Amino acid sequence: MGRITAGPVNLRQNDFRRTRARHLPDDLFLGGSSEEPTAILRGMEIQYTAIAHASGGGRNGHVRSDDDRFNLETRTPKEMGGSGEGTNPEQLFGMGYATCFLGSLHRCGKGLGLNTTDAEISSSVGIGAVASGGFGLAVELVIYAPKVATERFDELIEATDRTCAYSNAIRGNVAVTLTRAE
Repeated sequence: MGRITAGPVNLRQNDFRRTRARHLPDDLFLGGSSEEPTAILRGMEIQYTAIAHASGGGRNGHVRSDDDRFNLETRTPKEMGGSGEGTNPEQLFGMGYATCFLGSLHRCGKGLGLNTTDAEISSSVGIGAVASGGFGLAVELVIYAPKVATERFDELIEATDRTCAYSNAIRGNVAVTLTRAE
């Protein structure tokens, strides 16, 4: 597998695709050997590309978006031996996943003729060592959809999970639990 070269990186929006293609193999972006991601990504038309930058010590460093609207110090959580005095990748991932899932829920609800007004998503993202080495994630999304009838809830959540970009990106790699809030 290709590697991104070390050193400072300051990519402009227009440089992203060219740089990505130069440093990483094509099959990485076509889902590699897995059938499902390949089928999902084949023919995908990129509508937006977010660019983020990390510097410093990773978990004890700094992250910012390319447009500088998002600018945070990162710190290792206390539970993992750090100070816990900044945000961490799991919090950032949880916010992104909850937001994406909620947007998909509203879109699918509209398509199914369901009222998703007042819906909310809470996410919990856990990190831990895996037996094969390294670390893995586990996610729980708690879905509050007070105006969706109980008998239609599963239909809505299945459609939402099929269309959410985060769900598609991590399917088969991250344990995800979808729970209806009572």
